[in-house]
Amino acid sequence: MSSWNKRTHNFIRGSSKPANKLTVLTVFHPHQKEISIPFQAKQTTLTKKQVFEQIETELKVKIDETQQEISSLQKEMSEETKSSAGDKFETSREMMNQSINQLQDNLQQQKKQLQQLKELKNNKSTEKVDMGSFVCTEKANFLFGLPFGKINSAKGNIFVLSLNSPLGRLFLDKKVGDTVQMNQNNYTIKSIE
Repeated sequence: MSSWNKRTHNFIRGSSKPANKLTVLTVFHPHQKEISIPFQAKQTTLTKKQVFEQIETELKVKIDETQQEISSLQKEMSEETKSSAGDKFETSREMMNQSINQLQDNLQQQKKQLQQLKELKNNKSTEKVDMGSFVCTEKANFLFGLPFGKINSAKGNIFVLSLNSPLGRLFLDKKVGDTVQMNQNNYTIKSIE
C-alpha cells in the first residue's frame, strides 16, 4: 500500500532567474526508497488574455441586461393606458422616458468600452507600463487602459483602470522593479504583460 505526501519546495533550475515554485509529490512504498516527482504548481494569477476574455464576457452580459431592461420599459410604456388622472399618467410616462434615456446612455457607454477593449487587445506588450498593460505587483494586479473597475476572480482581484486615473498616471512608463506609492501603499512591479 502506498501513501502520498504533498510538499512544496523551491527549485532553482540553473539560471539567474528566481526559483520557480514547484509542488513535489512524494511516494512512499514499503519496499522502495522515497520517490519525489516535481511538477509545475497550478497557475495562481490570470494572464492578460484571460483578463481580456473575462472583461469582454462581463461587458457582453451588461449589454444584454441593459437591452432587456430597455425593451421591458418600452413594452410597459406602450401597454400603459391613460387613466382618468391625466397628470399622474404624464408623470409616470415622463419617468419611464427618463429611465429609458439613462439606460440608452449606459448601453452606448458599454458598447464604447467593448470597442475600446477590442482595440486594447491588439496593443503589443512593452517593457514600460502603457495603454493595455497588465501589471502584477505584490499587492494587486492591474490592467490599464479602460475604466472598468474591479474584476473578481478565483485567482485574485484585478483592477481595470484608465491611465488617466490617479493610480494609472503613477504607473505610466514604470518598469519591472519600479515602485509606485499611493495612499501610503507601495506597489512594486513584478511583471508587465
